[in-house]
Amino acid sequence: MINQPKMNYKEYGQSYDEPELTEDSVELPGPEGPPVSRIPELLPEQKAANKDNINLNYRDEVPSREQLLRAHARRWADVRQAWLDQAQLVEARYHHTQQSLNKINVK
Repeated sequence: MINQPKMNYKEYGQSYDEPELTEDSVELPGPEGPPVSRIPELLPEQKAANKDNINLNYRDEVPSREQLLRAHARRWADVRQAWLDQAQLVEARYHHTQQSLNKINVK
């Protein structure tokens, strides 16, 4: 069996001429300010955690299922909120672009 790729890679990556701007064309503004990471900062308890200081005392009473669920639900709610807050910061850079697009869609 011979390797016979079907994709034509000769045209891949070639640059094309930009289309002509018409009177209906709108130049969208770029993002404002410096680039913002999409990944949020670590939560304070994550920064304070130390992988070398894990409590491995198995003699203590094990937490109940409800206690574990409550603690994990609270933590993951904080993680989700951190991601939502960071996404809002990223989207804020494109405020003027979104306004331009909203004006176009209102017509």
